Amino acid sequence: MQLTNAGFNNVKPAEAMSQFYDVELRFINPKPRKIKKSKDFVCPVGYEAKLQYFENAVTRGENLIPFMTKTMLDVTFQDKMLFDWGIYHFHLSDTDDKRDKRFKARSGQLLIAYKDFHDDDTIYFITVVSHQKINLWTTQDFIRCLADSWPDMMEKYRVQGVVATDFTVTDAEYANLRTVNINPGIDLGDGRVYISPNFGLTAAGTSVRTQFKINAMNRHIRLLENQIKAKGALVIAEVNEHLKTTLTDITLHFQSFRNNDFVFRIEEDFGVELIAGLVQKDHGHDLNYVIVYHKGPA
Repeated sequence: MQLTNAGFNNVKPAEAMSQFYDVELRFINPKPRKIKKSKDFVCPVGYEAKLQYFENAVTRGENLIPFMTKTMLDVTFQDKMLFDWGIYHFHLSDTDDKRDKRFKARSGQLLIAYKDFHDDDTIYFITVVSHQKINLWTTQDFIRCLADSWPDMMEKYRVQGVVATDFTVTDAEYANLRTVNINPGIDLGDGRVYISPNFGLTAAGTSVRTQFKINAMNRHIRLLENQIKAKGALVIAEVNEHLKTTLTDITLHFQSFRNNDFVFRIEEDFGVELIAGLVQKDHGHDLNYVIVYHKGPA
């Protein structure tokens, strides 16, 4: 429902969790951010005003979707450069697209930028390149530029104790490997070797980071289920305070989640919800919950 209401297309309920986290990965929530430019950053002649327009959007905290690919709103779209490296591309434009006002006009020059998942306050500008660049999406010089400009940030992705791989992968070869969802090491040829700075792709071609979140969410739900079962009698007693009909057992219908809170409907005919969350304790987890009564069918 959140995806559909936000205007995303091709939402499939059976794949909603993976689609939700894929969208979360490529969606940059609007908020004011700092801009840092690489050592090699140069704006092409004639694009100065367009670059300044985009920079203003970043620093003011505006929605950046209009500068992104039009397939952004298709939840099935897999931006493998983003999935693999965490690198975005933005169209440098300051006018609306004539066919779709939700986006800016497409441009011949793309701003290549990075947002580290440990730092939500900064967007790192790598370079501006032609949309027609050969092997654009697997240009390993983007990683070199990040490593040269912000070595401290990139140190966590550096493979310690390795100074070279058995063979150097060209950008074209990297593209072929990415097509079959293989994550090669990024050998800069000067004693530095990096893993993908967004953890790369799964064997199915999906984002590893998305899979991490799905696994974590499933573990979270299982823990929550066990805690609800353990405190079932207390939950039932509190529900019965709101109802004329006394329930001896309840069925929880998973409805939605927001942040770390989970919302459940209690039975089909009662307007009662259980909003539950987990609290970390010294020796495990405990249940934190509140009963919400809607005075009618939910």
